Amino acid sequence: MSFIKFSNVGAKLSETISVTKSESFGFAAGFYKKYGVSDFNYVTLFYDKDEKRVGFQFSKEKLGKTSFSLIHSKNKQSGSIVARSFFRTFDIDSKKYQGKYVPKEIEDEEFGKIFIIELTLKEK
Repeated sequence: MSFIKFSNVGAKLSETISVTKSESFGFAAGFYKKYGVSDFNYVTLFYDKDEKRVGFQFSKEKLGKTSFSLIHSKNKQSGSIVARSFFRTFDIDSKKYQGKYVPKEIEDEEFGKIFIIELTLKEK
C-alpha cells in the first residue's frame, strides 16, 4: 500500500480573492499557494468600469506610484492590500460587493499576467 498521511486538517485552501467592507482585497491561502504570491511584494490594480471587473498584477518591484504594498500574513500563506484610494477613486461601495470571488487568469498583451474578478452586488 502507498498511504499518504493527510496533514491539512483545518487548512483554508480557497483559491479566491475577497473584497472586504473595509476597502481592502484579501488573497486566500489556496490562491497564494497556487500562484506563488508569497514571492511578490506589490500589486497593481486595474478597473473596467463598464464590466465592473478588477484586475490584479503581482510584482516583486514597486511600479512607481501605481503599486499597492502586499501585506503578507505572518506565515506568508495569505495576504491583503488596503485599497481605499482605489475604491474611492472609482466610487465603489465595498460593502455592496463584499465577498469572495474566484479569479480568472488572463494574459494581457500590454500588461502580461493579470488575475480578474467580476464584481457582483451582494444581496442583504
